[in-house]
Amino acid sequence: MSDRPSVFILSIDSLRRDRFEEAMADIADSIDPVVFPNTVSSASQTISAMPGLSASLYHDSFPTWGFPDDGSRTNMAEVLQNEGYETALFTDNYLFGVQYNHDLGFTSGNLGRPTLKKRLAVKLKERDATKPLFKLGEWTYFNLFKPVRDAMPGDETFYRSAEALNANAMNWLDSEQPETFLCWVHYMDTHHPFEPPQEYMEQFEFNEERSRSELGEFTRKACKSNGKGLSEAELEDVDTAYDACCAYLHDEMTRFIDELTEKGHFDPDEDVLVLTSDHGQCLNREKDVLGHTPPTFWEEIMNVPLAISRPDWEPRTVDGQVNLIDMMPTVLDAVDAPVPEDIDGEPSAEPEEMPVSHTTFVSQWLSPDDGEIQTYRGVRADDGWKLFGRQVDGADEILLTKYSTEDPEDEELVHRSMDTTGPRSGEAAERWDDLLKAVEAHGPALELGDDAVETSTEVREHLKSLGYVE
Repeated sequence: MSDRPSVFILSIDSLRRDRFEEAMADIADSIDPVVFPNTVSSASQTISAMPGLSASLYHDSFPTWGFPDDGSRTNMAEVLQNEGYETALFTDNYLFGVQYNHDLGFTSGNLGRPTLKKRLAVKLKERDATKPLFKLGEWTYFNLFKPVRDAMPGDETFYRSAEALNANAMNWLDSEQPETFLCWVHYMDTHHPFEPPQEYMEQFEFNEERSRSELGEFTRKACKSNGKGLSEAELEDVDTAYDACCAYLHDEMTRFIDELTEKGHFDPDEDVLVLTSDHGQCLNREKDVLGHTPPTFWEEIMNVPLAISRPDWEPRTVDGQVNLIDMMPTVLDAVDAPVPEDIDGEPSAEPEEMPVSHTTFVSQWLSPDDGEIQTYRGVRADDGWKLFGRQVDGADEILLTKYSTEDPEDEELVHRSMDTTGPRSGEAAERWDDLLKAVEAHGPALELGDDAVETSTEVREHLKSLGYVE
C-alpha cells in the first residue's frame, strides 16, 4: 500500500453555502474535515471558476477560453499524475471536460462528455444555427421523451444524476483498485434544469403540480430568462425545486462517502477529501438575476461551501474569509506534491493560514452582440464590504455593497455607477476608493471588448446548451 494519501474532490455545480449548511454538518461527521463557511469562489460561473478550482488560476491569467493545452499552465491532475497518481474525472459538464482541455492529467472517467439525451438535444440544434432549432432541441428533450423518462425508475436527466456519477466513480475504484489516486466528481444536480427525483419533489410543497420533466423545463426557462415575467408563486417554485435538488444531493453524497469508507477506498485518517462548489446560485429577482449569469457577484453566488479533510488536520470550523483559489495548492501541500510557481493561489499547511483580508474574483463573458470577451472583476473585504462589476439587462455597472456572513441574501446595495465614479463622502466613499484600488491591482472592474481570447461557434453553442445565452 502507498504511503501517500489518495485525493477525492467532490465539487458541486451551482451550490450555495447557506442551502447546504445542514447537509455539510451531517456529512462532516463522516469525513472529519475542517469547515470554512466563509469561503468565496474565484468566479461566478463554471467556465471562469474551474481554472481556479483545478489549477489555482483566475480566468484572465491566460488567453484561452477554457484551459491552455500548450504546457504553459499545470492543473492538479497533471501534478498528481506526474507524482504517480492514477486519475479519474466524472462529470458531464463539458465546460469542465475534454472539450475545454480540463481532461489534461486525467486518464479515466467520462471527462465531461454529456448524456445521450443532452447530446440529442445539441445535435438537433446543431443542424442549423438558428434559434428555432436550438429551441426544438430543448423541446425535444423535455417533451418528446417525457412520457418514457418519467415512467422509468432510473431515468436519465438532462445531466447525469449524482447517483449515476457516483456509480461510475465507484465502478472505477472497484474494478481498477488504484493504489494511489485522484478521483474528481463534479455534480450537476443543483444546476438548472432542476430535476429532483419524484420522491424528493413530494417532500416539498409546490404552488403548482408538475411532473419531473415539466419542472425541469419550467426551471430551465425561468433561469434562462432571469426570472422575468414570473409570478411570486412561480419564483417560489424555482426556489423550492432548488431545495429539493439540494436534499437529493445530500443523500446521494452521504451514501457515496459511506460506501467509499466501507469499501476502504477512503479513510479520513489517511486520505484527502474536499467538498466544495464552483459557484452558487442567486434565486432573488430583486437582484436582477435568477441563476448565476450574466456575470454578477452577489453573496448567494460567491459564498460557497468548503470542507477539507486532511490526515494532519483536526476537524474544526475556521470562520475567517477564505479564497477558493487557494484550494488546489493546499491539496498539493497535503500530499507533499510540488506546487506550480505560476499560480494565483497560495498553499496552507494549517487551516488558520487560509483566511485572507481580501478575496478577488474574475468572470469572463461573451458579448451577445459581437462575440468579444468581457471581463468583470470584484473584491470582497473581510469587514463586510464588497465592490464588483456586473452586467444587467445588457448594461455594465460597478456596485458597492455591504454583505452579511450570517445570511447571504441580506446584502445591501450602497452605491452603483456606470463607471468608476463613487459616492461623494462618508464611509462609503472611503470604502469605494479602497476597494476599487484593490480590484485594479488585478485589473479593471469592467474590461470590455477584449479580443485577446479566441472563441468559436462551438463555444457559443455550448453556452447556449447550458442555458447561459440565447
